Amino acid sequence: MNTESKPDWYRLSKPGLHIHTSVRVIHEPPLILLSFYFWRLVLDPLRNSTWRLFLTAHTRLIARIEQNLTAAKLPPLEWYDVLFALKEAEGYRLRLSELAERVLLSRSNLTRLVDRLEKAELLRREPCPSDRRGTFAILTETGLTMQQQMWVVYSEGIADYFASHLNDDEVKTLQVIFQRLLGVAD
Repeated sequence: MNTESKPDWYRLSKPGLHIHTSVRVIHEPPLILLSFYFWRLVLDPLRNSTWRLFLTAHTRLIARIEQNLTAAKLPPLEWYDVLFALKEAEGYRLRLSELAERVLLSRSNLTRLVDRLEKAELLRREPCPSDRRGTFAILTETGLTMQQQMWVVYSEGIADYFASHLNDDEVKTLQVIFQRLLGVAD
């Protein structure tokens, strides 16, 4: 049988190559019905390696910035994310549920983090007057000062490890790509 005229999923299912799906291992070419699902499960090598490069670059760049913060005797980057979200909020305050959404943490992880920030006097909690179950996190002056100190180190890291390695066209391309990916993720 000539495989030249067959779709990619068929050529990939040559004898000796087992195609794994969520249903079963297929030793024969998948049914047309399954071909769509198969395509969605298989990444070509270029896209797979690009994904891994993206994850590796992100992990290493964040680790370098964390090292810079530690060397400057400043708190970890997750603290900055919370302080920045509060700084950007109206009145420097957010309900904990809103804060969790902005910093992409689960409610339980955020609660533990807010406990540490409150203990360090970088924020305070206040009950929500319109909802007895709700609580506001409010940035303190000390918290604002800490956010600004952290930003100096953080922005230097962004410049040194990311921005200085990209020309304007590359930055614009990344903006378009990341905005598109965020649209898919929403």
